[in-house]
Amino acid sequence: MSEQKLTEQLFTDSGAINKKDIVDTLKNILDINRETYDIYFKEEANDFTIEEKIIAYGLAKKLLKTEGYIKSEEFSANEIKKNKNYSMKDGSVDNSFKALREKSDIRGSGSKYLIPNYKIGDSLKKLNSKIKNDQRKFSKN
Repeated sequence: MSEQKLTEQLFTDSGAINKKDIVDTLKNILDINRETYDIYFKEEANDFTIEEKIIAYGLAKKLLKTEGYIKSEEFSANEIKKNKNYSMKDGSVDNSFKALREKSDIRGSGSKYLIPNYKIGDSLKKLNSKIKNDQRKFSKN
């Protein structure tokens, strides 16, 4: 096999992320306001941990950026804490960000973070596991 043929095996017609997989998971957990792109968790996500909600939020931001709706996929603990619709205590959000950084589930510097593309699959597995464990709650979506 020639060098060019070997390289052909690495090409893909899809993007760096599988947007359909992200949407299929997130549609169970959150909604996005069409005008403001604000992210709101559904009632069904009440049993999700703060870490799981942060992961879902980060994936939504990544998707919005990829689709050209927003300029940056980065997010911060303060961004989440300022949205009182999330009912998350500030200290719990900070602790969850720290835990996610230590596990490399989010990456960044200063106060801005994102979910690296190589972590998308693991992130979706975590969220889908939660959805699968309570199938009754999510079957209506």
